[in-house]
Amino acid sequence: MTFVIHNAQKFNSLIRDGVAFYLHGLNAVHLPEFGWPGIDLSNSVACGTQRKAANQERSLMQHSEYMAMMQGDDGALGNAELVAAYEQGVDDLRSAVAGMTPEQVLARPVPGKWSTVECVGHIADTEIFFTDRIVRTIAMDRPLLMSPDEKLYIERLDYQGFDLDEQLALFTALRRHAARILRAQPPEAWSRTAVHSESGLLTLRQLVLQAVRHLRHHLPFLAEKRAALEAGQP
Repeated sequence: MTFVIHNAQKFNSLIRDGVAFYLHGLNAVHLPEFGWPGIDLSNSVACGTQRKAANQERSLMQHSEYMAMMQGDDGALGNAELVAAYEQGVDDLRSAVAGMTPEQVLARPVPGKWSTVECVGHIADTEIFFTDRIVRTIAMDRPLLMSPDEKLYIERLDYQGFDLDEQLALFTALRRHAARILRAQPPEAWSRTAVHSESGLLTLRQLVLQAVRHLRHHLPFLAEKRAALEAGQP
């Protein structure tokens, strides 16, 4: 198994064997050091064989590495530079899908991967969580941030039926709303903390970095879909 780290303007993304690393959520909370007892909310049946247990352990390790990459702080990046990169995501996402036809947006040119509208729907939906985390970390004292299971969202919400322009508008509104709030914060606010249900204690800086990196993680796959569509044109 090969891990390739891609650096794009200081914001890293993780790809495993050339496939997007999409492991975002585990339905469990066990943070006794922060006063949160273990609560198992999953619907999965306990592993009955050593093979299943080994696969689960490997998935947890991969997920842990992914989260560490997405949430790690970057001391070389100033707060103002971070907010600028966060806002830049609006133009980056819109540029990635600009000029695509309705047919192209719905197409799945890369076998086994999402369509463009499904990918943008995931990005916008996830941005709802990121914005909520950022705002609550500023407004509240050490709030609990729950991690969602992204697979359930795409299965139950029908991302393929989403309207691309609506999703872009949602993403834009969320980023601009949070960016305005972030620009108004004093320097000490960036060290405010929240308790993530998987990762434990995180700072405001780490939460903003995760949002920036999440989008940058998906932009190459939007480009991959577009290139595949263009290559297939007569």
